[in-house]
Amino acid sequence: MNSIDIVNWVNIIFTILAAFITLTIWFTLIYSGIRRNNYKWTFRSFTVLNMFFAWMLIILIQNWLSNHFNNDLFNITYKIGFVLLPLTLIALWRVVFMATGDYLRSVLKRKYYRNIFILVIFIYSIVYTFTSGMVTVTSSSEDLVPLERYIEITQTYGPLSPWPSIEFWFPTVNLFGTISLAAVLMMVTITSMFSITIILMVYYWKLRKRLSMKTATSTVGSGVFATLTSFACCTFPVIYPILILFFGSATAEPLLRLITNESGLFINVMQMAVLSLMVFCVIYTGNRINLEVANQRIPPK
Repeated sequence: MNSIDIVNWVNIIFTILAAFITLTIWFTLIYSGIRRNNYKWTFRSFTVLNMFFAWMLIILIQNWLSNHFNNDLFNITYKIGFVLLPLTLIALWRVVFMATGDYLRSVLKRKYYRNIFILVIFIYSIVYTFTSGMVTVTSSSEDLVPLERYIEITQTYGPLSPWPSIEFWFPTVNLFGTISLAAVLMMVTITSMFSITIILMVYYWKLRKRLSMKTATSTVGSGVFATLTSFACCTFPVIYPILILFFGSATAEPLLRLITNESGLFINVMQMAVLSLMVFCVIYTGNRINLEVANQRIPPK
């Protein structure tokens, strides 16, 4: 099997898997709303699913137009992303707050949990900026490295549109970065949901002596799952050495292009899957703890 075949198989298998995960999560949430006659929940979940369908449609149209050199329509589809991405993230948060909003407000009223929430967001945001490739430390020996420091306003594509970005280079510490508005929106969403899952897990651990072992396993499992999915989302650009080790440089380079191509179907479906998994983990963890606390009448501490 040559390098092209490997890349194609990776593309097909993981795209199908990510699409399956996304559809399964949202159809499950829609079904749960219908079963409980909670039409507000059903509508919000269905709205997110429609947003993802629109996201996918825009990517497919952009790729088709770029291949057919229709610049006018291509520019129009670029502008849709400025509206579609924020609306999609808002729709995700509306589902999260509807499921766990009252419970989260109760937990976050306590200084202990607020401090954990802020600390996790701060630490994970730093990790995210480096592992996602937003900020990198380069070698001073590399060719074409600028000698002078600069900070520029530019544009960076992805997701969906060319977003306003800040590009900078600090030669004294060999620090280069390109931070776009869309990347910040995605980072805030993922790190916040990750932090919410962490504080719910900490809250559970404070009550672990009063909760059943079954709940312990499922709650910790969902938290670990959230951790793995969020890290999987933001570590694509730094796995190049691993790709070389397993596949060799001839295959690693096209694989890296596949998983960092913001206009490609692969990376966009993966982003939807990770966002869906993060939402599902927050909802599941919060609901499980909320149910146990309600059943045992244990006040938050």
